[in-house]
Amino acid sequence: PTKRKGGQSGRKNIRKIIDDKQLDSQTKQAVEVELERRRRIAEKQKEYNDSLLEKSTYVETVQNEQVNNANRRLILELNNETNEALIEVSPKLVKQLKPHQCDGIRFLWNNVFESIEAIENKKQGNGCILAHCMGLGKTLQVISFIHTIFNYDKLTNVRTCLVLCPINAALNWTNEFEYWLNDIEPPVDNYQLTTIKANLRVTHLNYWYEHGGVMIMGYEMYRRLANG
Repeated sequence: PTKRKGGQSGRKNIRKIIDDKQLDSQTKQAVEVELERRRRIAEKQKEYNDSLLEKSTYVETVQNEQVNNANRRLILELNNETNEALIEVSPKLVKQLKPHQCDGIRFLWNNVFESIEAIENKKQGNGCILAHCMGLGKTLQVISFIHTIFNYDKLTNVRTCLVLCPINAALNWTNEFEYWLNDIEPPVDNYQLTTIKANLRVTHLNYWYEHGGVMIMGYEMYRRLANG
């Protein structure tokens, strides 16, 4: 605290907090859109839970940690009329996932795509940050998510993914993709530019873009390519 005139103590440079009335229209609209998106996701989750309970054959879900891993399923998009799984993570990957990782993959789906309907209506996802602590398996969650959206590319319209990371982590990303997806179909091709000669990098990028897969790249390489 600092001394004010008259002996009173106080703090300087306190930033004024604005109220809702002072927010500009664009900010208010963004808040409304986000609240509506959250409402849709909550409603979708409720419909999904209700559909599982109504099915004649019980489907084990990832929320139950006591069930055998072989019976667990991670369904990201469900047809509520037929109870058919429209988008589902590979059971081989689900066997390797902890409950919090399953929640993380669903979080990624809800924020990046939200639903097949949103994709068809060409709604842009909000994006998100997967902020689990170190050692809780964020890489596996991302790999599982990428494999899933590639597996259903006719619904997601996604065949390519760019992974930007520190250059010293690029090889680790490559190894992780190969480790977790070694015997899982469909295969996911991954590429790096660090070993490619400078005059061949654009050709390599075009091949990746046309044929699909994951491009793993360091920040500096991305900056150079983006700046021409």
